[in-house]
Amino acid sequence: MTPDGKRLLSDVAPSLPSAFREAIDTLPEAFVAAASEKRSVYVSDIATDPLWEGYRAPALSYGLRACLSTPILSAAGDLLGTVALYYREARRPAEGDLERVESATRMMAIAIERSRAEEARDRALREARYERTRLHDLFMRAPAVVCVFRGPDHVFELANPLYLRLVGGKRESETLGRPVREVLPELVGQGYFELLDRVYATGEPFAGDEMSVRLDRRGDGRLEERFVNVVYEPTRDPYGKVDGVMCHAVDVTTQVRARRELEEMAGHLERQRRLYETIISNTPDLAYVFDLQHRFVYANQALLRMWGRTLEDSIGKDCLQVGYEPWHAEMHDREIDQVVATKQPIRGVVPFNGTEGRRMYDYIFVPVIGEDGSVEAVAGTTRDITEFIEAEQKLERRVQERTAELEHANRESEGFNYSISHDLRAPLRSIAATSNILLEELGPQIDEEYRTLLDRQSQNASRLGRLIDELLRLSRLSRAEVDRQSLDMTEEARVVAESERETYPSGRVEIQEGMKGEGDSALVRMLLHNLIGNALKFSSEGGIVRVSQTGDVFSVSDEGVGFDMEYAHRIFLPFERLVTESEFPGTGIGLANVERIVKRHGGRVWAESAPGQGAKFSFTLGE
Repeated sequence: MTPDGKRLLSDVAPSLPSAFREAIDTLPEAFVAAASEKRSVYVSDIATDPLWEGYRAPALSYGLRACLSTPILSAAGDLLGTVALYYREARRPAEGDLERVESATRMMAIAIERSRAEEARDRALREARYERTRLHDLFMRAPAVVCVFRGPDHVFELANPLYLRLVGGKRESETLGRPVREVLPELVGQGYFELLDRVYATGEPFAGDEMSVRLDRRGDGRLEERFVNVVYEPTRDPYGKVDGVMCHAVDVTTQVRARRELEEMAGHLERQRRLYETIISNTPDLAYVFDLQHRFVYANQALLRMWGRTLEDSIGKDCLQVGYEPWHAEMHDREIDQVVATKQPIRGVVPFNGTEGRRMYDYIFVPVIGEDGSVEAVAGTTRDITEFIEAEQKLERRVQERTAELEHANRESEGFNYSISHDLRAPLRSIAATSNILLEELGPQIDEEYRTLLDRQSQNASRLGRLIDELLRLSRLSRAEVDRQSLDMTEEARVVAESERETYPSGRVEIQEGMKGEGDSALVRMLLHNLIGNALKFSSEGGIVRVSQTGDVFSVSDEGVGFDMEYAHRIFLPFERLVTESEFPGTGIGLANVERIVKRHGGRVWAESAPGQGAKFSFTLGE
């Protein structure tokens, strides 16, 4: 009988001719009856019994005349097969045949059941081995972290490649067969050993999301934090007792870090938004945003107060709808379109009648550029400049009035200076002339002492006259118009040096070729006269005065007596001299004139020196 109990097959028949077995493809009815009725069936004469109809001829041709067919039954009474005993003569079964056959069938039943049990066991083992191999392959190829622990010490039985990679690229030989506390000692104090103990002891699974675990992945003692979604599931032996724990985890470190970065960025952006919103809401300036249809999509509190409207009543409306005059609204519509088309800001000043009356406003529209480079909106700010314009107008009037007053004062000063100069020059000329006449006509008759006094009186009168001329020149410099033009500074210096040769015939002046500058020719020449003249005056015999240019800086240097830089701040002040009149005659006005000329050009002047090492005066002429 086939294992499914549906079909009887000829199996073992060592004494029957093989040709007979091949001649029939199904069993005779006698066998079928014995199987279906689970009883012995005896055919005393095959030649006449209808149960052998269809099989009679092959049986008789091989000398088969009688047959005893007995069912083989399992201990549970299930049909396992049949046993047939053939006779070569027509007959009834002999005494004891039936008992021997039934005894044999019982032995056969035991053998068949044992064979089938062994086959079932072998098949189950093969299937178990196959399933275990397939499950192992699935674990090893799983796109998640998988490992299995056995026993209360949680000894590694299985660890897939992703698990080994998570814990630092360990090898199976370093992991399998060893307790987890020995393989991963860095987990002490992180709660994972306690979780494994609890799942093993209680048999209750555990699941946790985005759990932090710190692992020594590099093997250098420095712990790296990772995040995992983990499930601990107890495993059980065939008797239902917990014998291990299976760990299934997914490394979500990248996702957690990305989310935290996004959360941090979102928090930062939210703080920035609140900050900007606070600033914009509390600034006195008007702030607003237009969409591409010229409608307001944002307006701060200052603007709403100026309009006398609420935010709900203003958002989504254009300028005309919130109360702008038609010409004003049309102008802003054109400007918004221009900003969108050119992606450039636009600025203007415009009057507006708001809750505080008609005021003047300075505004600017700027494009809001999206990620694709197109204009998404137009933002604007507006400032009330009414007071500024009024103050500017007031200041302009005041400047005009002050300018007029200064011009009047200058005219009076020039008249006064001229008057003083004229009134002082006459007595000075008289003093000098009288002294000279006395010296010329009565010189031999006058004692040496008095002749010396008269000579000194004449020199002082002349010096005072020169001082008056310098003061007048200094006064005029502060008012002189600067006529800027391109200058050949080399030629200017050469002309000055030539004119100074009359006063200092032994002086030597070296002038750099190709010097260029811009300034007022007359003023620049006066400046050079003072600097070159001073350099020649303070130079020793054989000393060289050098005039040079480096970039936009011009310099005049000498090899003279020099001065202490401690007093450098005094040399450009009127009447301030660092030497005595007897050593180096002068008025003390020349360097003051130099500074005033340089300032009139928008430049600066400075000096560098050391006692006995000469001096270097440098200046620029501004832009």
